[in-house]
Amino acid sequence: MSTRRLPPYGKTVRPLAGRQLYICVGWPPVRKRPRCDHMVLPDNHPEQYEWPVMGCDVYVSASHGLISEDTAKRIFEVLANDGAKTVVIFGTRYDDNGKLAGFHCWPESLLAVAL
Repeated sequence: MSTRRLPPYGKTVRPLAGRQLYICVGWPPVRKRPRCDHMVLPDNHPEQYEWPVMGCDVYVSASHGLISEDTAKRIFEVLANDGAKTVVIFGTRYDDNGKLAGFHCWPESLLAVAL
């Protein structure tokens, strides 16, 4: 049995296989009242939470600023180990025009290979 707790708003998430879930990195979250498919990672330590993502496609973005490459890798590892089907992380760098960029995607076919 895990001793990790659910992330903020994790109690309202209903993970169903094939469902899309969203994780906002940073506090405060972009939405003041996240929908039932949203969770929040308030800091850069995803390993402290048990993510209810079994069989789900998970999309991760920052509420403010960037997600560091190191944090993106840790988020991926934790979500994959917690059973995510696909992990997409957006916002790890700025492009030449100063717009948010950096897109990392681990589809289901690569998750087993990456771990």
